[in-house]
Amino acid sequence: MDPATKQDLADLKTEILHAVAQSKERLTGRMRDMQTELRAFLPFREEVQVRHSTLETRTSAIDARMGVLERRLSEIEKKLLLNPPAA
Repeated sequence: MDPATKQDLADLKTEILHAVAQSKERLTGRMRDMQTELRAFLPFREEVQVRHSTLETRTSAIDARMGVLERRLSEIEKKLLLNPPAA
């Protein structure tokens, strides 16, 4: 194998720079595509966020109602234990 000449090294450098430039162009294109896809996804994300907030609000209201029912049931149970119905 012959040692590399200055021209061989210059050619190799040119090939590497060309390959890097092509890779950069492909990467830039893919990044633009990803940005476009993300922009298209944002309205869906916002809709899901609104739904999630609504569900959290409803869940909180249900939890509050359950707490009231549990307290009422507990009071009824206490009354029944203290004053059992006549048999």
